[in-house]
Amino acid sequence: MVLFLKTGVSPLQARSTGTFYLVLAAVAVIVAVGIALWIIIIKNRKDHHTPEWRESERNRPTKPADIKKLAQVYNLTKSEQAIIADICKESGCLNIFYSIHDVDTTDEIFLNYYNILKKANASDQQFSDFYKLRYKLTNMLAQKSKISSTEFLPEDSFIFFITPDSELLPLRMEKNTKSNFILEIPEHIYNSKNKPDELDKIRLIYKAKNGTTYLFVSRAIRYEEKDGKKLMYVAHSTKLHTQTQRQFQREFVNEECQFSSLKENAKKYDAKLVNISAGGCCIHCSLPVKEKQELSIYFPKLGIDERTIGIIRHTRIIPEKKLYALHIQFTEIDLKTQNIIYSYVYKFEY
Repeated sequence: MVLFLKTGVSPLQARSTGTFYLVLAAVAVIVAVGIALWIIIIKNRKDHHTPEWRESERNRPTKPADIKKLAQVYNLTKSEQAIIADICKESGCLNIFYSIHDVDTTDEIFLNYYNILKKANASDQQFSDFYKLRYKLTNMLAQKSKISSTEFLPEDSFIFFITPDSELLPLRMEKNTKSNFILEIPEHIYNSKNKPDELDKIRLIYKAKNGTTYLFVSRAIRYEEKDGKKLMYVAHSTKLHTQTQRQFQREFVNEECQFSSLKENAKKYDAKLVNISAGGCCIHCSLPVKEKQELSIYFPKLGIDERTIGIIRHTRIIPEKKLYALHIQFTEIDLKTQNIIYSYVYKFEY
């Protein structure tokens, strides 16, 4: 009203000249556009929750926005984003934000890129950065896909039985049912003193494909012989403790190795390599080597010619085998050797 008075135009005159109706029309257009946008937003939100939309997103090529979204969710550095971008470019993988959540697809993507690096004669540093990114993603994804019960352990996988002497004995998962799971017991374990009695509590380890290690206690229910196999029925457990916080992914091994003191031309002693990672290993030997001693370790079976230096963090006795388990942390390891171990752990050919 004040506006009209200032311009010397009354409301009646404004209506008669058409200005009033122009304002109404403009307001109506603005409201209509707002309603239309609101309807479109609501529809898009609904569409984004449909299986069809998710499937189309999953099966389209990767966009820079997908990599940015992945980086935000998993806190990737700029250099890690650059590696992901190059992986997507070279492999032509489908939407990486979805693909990365499938273990088999991720393994295939990283294996293909590994072969590309190898063909391009990439530097040891490039391989190292690649492996570290692989571990970081594996570890983070594993945190999001933990299993809550042994009911979800896959059949035909291997479950490691931990003996009273802390030895790990691999047992194949024959069958998994709602009431229990069944492990196949090799003859030499079945006839040994390590075989648990019926109703005994037993400690077991399962290593998932995504790298997560599950430790749990269960109970041996009963034994049965079927189709020439010796089977142990085991009760389910929901108290699974996970180990995914190691700095390096570890792989169980059963290979010969050697060790010696750090002295030049020191005598080498035979040992058994039990597990290994890019940061350390566990070996079994007949010598009672004390903790905090430094050793030179040799892994010819893994294709490593150079010695690796490590310090013994923990020594324990294995009474049944009259052996000592040495848990070693690597203190001097060159990048090439570390990459060979990475490739062994991830089952790549270096």
